[in-house]
Amino acid sequence: MDLTLLSHLFELSYHMPHILGFFPIIAGALAGWGVGAAVGTTAALVTGGAITAAGIGALTGASVGGQVMAGQKAADAHRKAAQATNDAAARQYHYDMAAWEMNKDRLRQQHDYTKQSIETKAANEERIAQYQDTLAQNRYNYDLQIRNREQQSLDAQFLKSNELYDAQTDLNTRTANDARDAEIIKYQELQYEAAFQNDELLTDALISEGQTRARGQDGRTADKIAQTLIADRGIKQQMIAESVLSGARNTRSVLMEIAKDKEAADMAAFAAKMLDPGVLPEPLEPLEVPRSDFIYPEAPQEFDFGPQPVMGAIANVSAASDLGWATSIGGIANLAGGIIPKLINV
Repeated sequence: MDLTLLSHLFELSYHMPHILGFFPIIAGALAGWGVGAAVGTTAALVTGGAITAAGIGALTGASVGGQVMAGQKAADAHRKAAQATNDAAARQYHYDMAAWEMNKDRLRQQHDYTKQSIETKAANEERIAQYQDTLAQNRYNYDLQIRNREQQSLDAQFLKSNELYDAQTDLNTRTANDARDAEIIKYQELQYEAAFQNDELLTDALISEGQTRARGQDGRTADKIAQTLIADRGIKQQMIAESVLSGARNTRSVLMEIAKDKEAADMAAFAAKMLDPGVLPEPLEPLEVPRSDFIYPEAPQEFDFGPQPVMGAIANVSAASDLGWATSIGGIANLAGGIIPKLINV
């Protein structure tokens, strides 16, 4: 058979194993038969073993074809395995890149959401704090108004109390003075009455003495009558004097009672007098509600995303195919080395 044709058939079987997969065995058998026949013809000229050599050559060619076919399948399997590994590495790389990009988007979105949440919380707390400050200020203003009104009321009451105290003590003074003047006038009237009575006694005594002398009585009788009149006048004068002294003692006692009554009235007025309220303390000014400090997260940096995925190791398809052929070629060489001496010996 033409070797060029066999070479083309081997190449087609390599590229179209599903159609010409068994061709290497057949082609190897035919080639082996041809070689064996050629060797056998040469040997037949010497010993006559052409047929046997052709058979052995055919079997040997078939074995070599089987080795070629096995090598072809092994190379194809290695090539497919390498291609599958490369495809898996590419898919994994695309998946890792997509996951890496999605993780970056997730970190950015998480940062934006966290920042927005903190801003919302800070705004709500500021709103509540301002509301509490307003309530505290309104309460302070209300308490201050109450304090000022109470201060004005106490000051007015204290002023009125002083006015009433002054009026009461003035009334007590005028009442005591009036009572004192009344007692003094009463005592003066008693003195005037005693003076009139004393003058009346003197007048009566002079009249009686003149009447006695007019009747011409003298001597001892006249002296006795005169003594009697003097004694009677003395008794009456003593009674008038005692009345005046009693009136003086009574007046003094009444004046002392008036003074005591005035003092008691003044003390009662002073007891009813209102104490000075002084200055009421003002309500405490409200303190501003403390504000919290918020720490915002930092924007994601490149190192937060981690390293960028890299493509895994890529297998060389040609090298994988060559590995399958290398194994088969070694087997073919061993087979050929063992068979060819047998052909020659035949």
